[in-house]
Amino acid sequence: MCNNEETVVFGLIKSFTSNFLSCLNQFGYNCSYYKLLGDGALVIWDKLDGVAIKEAITVFTTYIEFAKEELFKSYKTLSIGGALVLDKVYKYEISAEASQLKYRDYVGYGINLACRLQNLAVGGELIISKNLASIGAIYAKKSTNPDSIKKLRALKGLKEDDREGIYLYQD
Repeated sequence: MCNNEETVVFGLIKSFTSNFLSCLNQFGYNCSYYKLLGDGALVIWDKLDGVAIKEAITVFTTYIEFAKEELFKSYKTLSIGGALVLDKVYKYEISAEASQLKYRDYVGYGINLACRLQNLAVGGELIISKNLASIGAIYAKKSTNPDSIKKLRALKGLKEDDREGIYLYQD
């Protein structure tokens, strides 16, 4: 996108975010937090159960389909990849004493892992963390792509267990 006019880039980001929020409101109503990240998003469900997993998969697959058919129609080189992670995260809130402003965010290894894994996802892929794949709640197939495995092992800040393989969501 860096080769396009600023108005084109901002128009696409605006469309990406407004349509993503619409999808999230329609299919991810039990999520506890979301944060837009420019050309991406972070969504958190505080409770792991079948509903949360189904919602996360539905949001991802529905939005991927929309992006392919509509949003990126004129931009054949653009695509979306994602990561679904089960790990500990910590919520924190900060309030400014002099005003009513509050800031809430999440931090922790799970956030870092999700960001790193989603960067490895090639258009349309949803990478599942090893922890989530190991509980059997989602069917995921271990990738055998040597280039992807090499990129995974080169990532900084991952636990050794998370460097062992890439698990791809299978419908």
